[in-house]
Amino acid sequence: MNNFNGSFNNGWHYDAWLDFTRKQKEKADLKKVGFYTGTAILLNILVQNVITIMLSAFGLADKYLNDGVFAAGFDILFTVAALFVPFALVGKKMKAHSGAERVFYLGAPYRGSDMPVAVIAGVGCCMGANIVTNYISAIFNNFGYEASNLEFNLPDGIGGFLLSLVRMAVVAGIVEEIAMRGYVLGNLRRYGDGFAIAMSSVVFAVIHGNFTQMPFALISAFGLGYFSVKTGTMWTGVIIHMINNAVSVIFYYISEQSGENDNLLLQALVIYGLIFAGIVCAARFVSRTKDIPLYSGESILTTGEKLKAYFSSVPMIISLVYFL
Repeated sequence: MNNFNGSFNNGWHYDAWLDFTRKQKEKADLKKVGFYTGTAILLNILVQNVITIMLSAFGLADKYLNDGVFAAGFDILFTVAALFVPFALVGKKMKAHSGAERVFYLGAPYRGSDMPVAVIAGVGCCMGANIVTNYISAIFNNFGYEASNLEFNLPDGIGGFLLSLVRMAVVAGIVEEIAMRGYVLGNLRRYGDGFAIAMSSVVFAVIHGNFTQMPFALISAFGLGYFSVKTGTMWTGVIIHMINNAVSVIFYYISEQSGENDNLLLQALVIYGLIFAGIVCAARFVSRTKDIPLYSGESILTTGEKLKAYFSSVPMIISLVYFL
């Protein structure tokens, strides 16, 4: 009996030691993933500031503010240089420490028939995020904090409209989705799709860096991440992102041609129509994709341990403090 107890205790201690060792390894790996994510965010900040300084140094600030075509072309290059390049540079390092085997790609969905339903549901989610963000802004306004409206200098005419679509819908949609859902979310899926979606949403909100956009970015990113994961391709998020941004561009150009009241009525009809369609499609999507569950992950860390490890690196802490 004593020998049996001794063997049992030794086996239990060995299993406990294995769990402890595995936890420490996972924490170290996740902290490294957070380190490289934070590094990419800091590089994003650095590149933005360097480009902005150079714009003034070369006397192009006024041209940027007054020439819509120049501003559009400049912003396309700016988006690629400030967002895509930093995350692409650290992407291999993130993957090496994440042990990711489920990184996203711009490939075919699990089932093509799920894609249109997911897109409509995702666009509805983005429209709903707009409404929620407006309410949040109104609450803060009551306490004396007024969020400034973002202003864009968009070029005139049909050519300007098409260029603006390329700038704000196509380029932003592809670059931001590859950076956020590809590199960030993809490299966190080992820890569970729910955790990966949540953390990539937080990072997506942080890189927007202003109160006007951060609440919207946080809420919409949950939809972008969820529908991309459930359909098995980043194209879902890219298309949702493109449509959402395209709607904003279209509203801008319509407002330039019509009265403000007419434009507000049109916006309300379109937004609430898309929200209603999104709710219907979301219910349909959830029902028809029950056989494709979110990946629970292989991590033995608790949610609190994951959060602490991911956000405890110096670059990530600096990034959060900088934006908040």
